Amino acid sequence: MTKSSELVTLVDDNRITEITNKDKLREYLNNSPPEKWIKEHPFAAGVKYLPIDKTETLLDTIFQDWRVEIKSVSQLAQSVCTVVRLHYRDPITSEWTFHDGVGAVPLKTDKGFSAADLSHIKSDAVATGAPAAVAFAIKDAADHIGKIFGRDLNRKNTVNLAGIYKNAKEPETDDASSSIQKLEQAKTIEELKQAFMGLPREIRLSKQVIAKKDELKTKLVKEIHENPKNTAK
Repeated sequence: MTKSSELVTLVDDNRITEITNKDKLREYLNNSPPEKWIKEHPFAAGVKYLPIDKTETLLDTIFQDWRVEIKSVSQLAQSVCTVVRLHYRDPITSEWTFHDGVGAVPLKTDKGFSAADLSHIKSDAVATGAPAAVAFAIKDAADHIGKIFGRDLNRKNTVNLAGIYKNAKEPETDDASSSIQKLEQAKTIEELKQAFMGLPREIRLSKQVIAKKDELKTKLVKEIHENPKNTAK
């Protein structure tokens, strides 16, 4: 398993280890976050959490394609409560999936007063509380993805994950060759992308096909650089 110290370097260098199958992805996601990232929760005594900037960095690094959908913002008791849906693209299957999350922060009041006394709620309580609630909701949704997002920070007696998925079987040579021919017909990077994404999942995981796709992409990029007038074609 990758060590936490290595994860820090990987994220700081804006790169991650090669992930070629579900087992490797799940192994990566189920590393504990680096100790120096973990903070004490500002509103819950004795509770540890991962700050939102670390969560967003991990989402950028591991998934790259992700977005947040705000489902609702409301007042619950004396707090601002937010429900979000975190969408992200699986780097193995290229399919979109999501997790929902809930976040809440207490309304800020004048010192010594309860939020039940509406006359002492600060004027910026909602303006600052709503974004904070959204941040906690994003983190709550990301917790479902894996331990690296802080899922088990406040749990005891957790168990380690044992991988059950094996490396995808390399497709038959004829299938790979046929797919490569389709890729070679692409005249632009966009056509190459569409051709690759149109291949069956097991073909997209073929090292032979991936290598050819990367080779063709490099060639097209070079052609665009040498002939900028053809960029829009």
